[in-house]
Amino acid sequence: MPLLATPPGFGLLRQAEDCTLTIGPVAEQGARPVHAACSWPEAHLDAIRSMILDYEAYPQLIPLVERSEIVRRDGDRVLVHQVYKVPLLARREAMLWMHATEPPDGGVRVDWSVADGEVWTPAQGHVRVSENRGFWEVAPRPGGGVAVVHQIAYDPGVHLPDWLISHFRTSGLASVMSDLRERATGAAGSP
Repeated sequence: MPLLATPPGFGLLRQAEDCTLTIGPVAEQGARPVHAACSWPEAHLDAIRSMILDYEAYPQLIPLVERSEIVRRDGDRVLVHQVYKVPLLARREAMLWMHATEPPDGGVRVDWSVADGEVWTPAQGHVRVSENRGFWEVAPRPGGGVAVVHQIAYDPGVHLPDWLISHFRTSGLASVMSDLRERATGAAGSP
């Protein structure tokens, strides 16, 4: 499936449970995007759709997201305030524009990026995130199940040791995808 192809310029991080994890080159903003492309024959499309479209439930989807609240809707995009709990660091905050598109195949794609131009102040002691962009994309697989892609480029706003960055890029991404798969294969596709 074209959806599962490795993006140009990305290199292999590891294979994990029917997922290929790759990493891209350093982006203009400074973060390196990580990309997971997974093919799950037993997963339920409706379960994954409901999880990635429920922006306020992202703490259940991404362990580092402590809080996710819809601030307002503006046409076909949604402004979402998120708070991140990163081990050993002060909490991080971001205001994100999230946008969902739904192709005719029954899949869905959710894109997000930092809402530049939004005026807001992080809570006392929290750090404002300057880069958090990415997407979720899910589509039906030929023969059943789903293809799922998750890509994210995130900059915590502080220099971290290479070993910690590597952990978040590989183990963290693999864990998110494994948890999503487990939730999407429950009875009748219930998350």
